[in-house]
Amino acid sequence: MAVSPIDLQTNMGHMHDVAKQAQSRAENLLNQHQFLDRESELESNRHKDRVDANRESDESRMESAKERESREKNKKKQDQTLKSTKKDDQDSDKPHDPLLGNNIDFTR
Repeated sequence: MAVSPIDLQTNMGHMHDVAKQAQSRAENLLNQHQFLDRESELESNRHKDRVDANRESDESRMESAKERESREKNKKKQDQTLKSTKKDDQDSDKPHDPLLGNNIDFTR
């Protein structure tokens, strides 16, 4: 079987077309991978932003709860100081004599 020059020219043209198709397939795959990488990166950034926002809201809730607790503690302390000052005022009305004691019977 002899190969004629016209067959070689036809095969060269066909090989060139096949190479173009293979190159375009490779470029399309590469473009798809790049696109998917960008999409996954954007999605991860969105997820990270949501996580950060949730974390910040949780922290603010915790801070507000801590602030509420501290306000309640301060309120309790103020109430206790008011009660103790009232007791001191009531105790100051009573006569105090360390030799007689606290309970003095004036009925006799």
